[in-house]
Amino acid sequence: MIRVLGIAPYKILPARNGGERYITSFFAALAGFCKLEVVSVRRNEAPALPYTLHRLFSDSPTRYINPLNVFKLARLVKQQKAQVVLLEHPYMGWMAILLKLFTGVPFVVQSHNIEAQRFKTIGKWWWRGLAIYEGYIHRRAAFSFFITQADADYAITHYGVHPSRASVVTFGMEAPEIKDRERYRQQLLTAHNLAPDTFIYQFNGALGYPPNANAVQHIVADVLPRLSQRASFPFVILICGGNLPGHLQQAIAATNGKVIYTGFVASIEDYLLGSGMFINPVMTGGGIKTKLVEAIANGLTAISCESGATGVPATIAAPKLKVVPDHDWDAFVAAMLQTQDAQTPVPESFKTYFDWKNIAREAAGKLEHTAHNTL
Repeated sequence: MIRVLGIAPYKILPARNGGERYITSFFAALAGFCKLEVVSVRRNEAPALPYTLHRLFSDSPTRYINPLNVFKLARLVKQQKAQVVLLEHPYMGWMAILLKLFTGVPFVVQSHNIEAQRFKTIGKWWWRGLAIYEGYIHRRAAFSFFITQADADYAITHYGVHPSRASVVTFGMEAPEIKDRERYRQQLLTAHNLAPDTFIYQFNGALGYPPNANAVQHIVADVLPRLSQRASFPFVILICGGNLPGHLQQAIAATNGKVIYTGFVASIEDYLLGSGMFINPVMTGGGIKTKLVEAIANGLTAISCESGATGVPATIAAPKLKVVPDHDWDAFVAAMLQTQDAQTPVPESFKTYFDWKNIAREAAGKLEHTAHNTL
């Protein structure tokens, strides 16, 4: 069994957002196919894990540039006889290059987005410098995992990554148990004092993140007026997640209960199971929208802007995923009104494609091949 050293450069436990859930769920699945050791920061709250967690990094932002971390990692690589290093994000890539120099162990980068493009879409002026660095790290890596085929194609075209050294490791899901959706629906109706015949739409995310905050703005300014005008049934839009900017909380408060901000919820699955439809008006940020995969996996039909559906092939997600052009809010609301589609089952093709075990098995094979075929 291949011995892998994973590097997660920030707190991942407990997993609260999509990126953290991607890492923790992938590591848990990957541990079934390799001997996995993971290095991360001190403030992780680790329960029983199927892999060993080493809290070697400080919680200070200087951990990204601290050369002493290279020596700590090199010592651990030798102690654990690691055969390949799996690096989450390219940010510590310079350390992985030195680690390869000191130990001879190759490294693989696991990309969650094309980071430079993500920061470009949210208006960061320094994205070009990041692009130079990001491309360099991917070219120096023995192999790169990308979360979508679009990201892999971008890296091949713009960063010069060889196609034979890139593959897709997408966000996965665990097949949820069949549950009594009506019970969860009744819980939401009671918790939010809603009429029994209210149709529940849902959106969630880390709402301090600009692409998600912008999506909330679109819900209030573009979706709600059209839905209010056209819907012939009572409805509510529940928005879940922490750190929503104050001006958006005020805008929601002015909707007279048609949009409700719940704040952070301990179990987003309960809200997914109790809702009737998921909406995803996200159009920036890059990568795969993990919230979209989780919503469909939990049986919800999802309406998404085209950019927000990247990485979720319509061919395997239909009819549970309905994609509309970006900024076409009339089409978006028209799709939301097709509430009869909410009861269609999740296709088997979707379950197979996004199954964590299948994803991890293929990734482990790539890691083993890399370890045995890299000079």
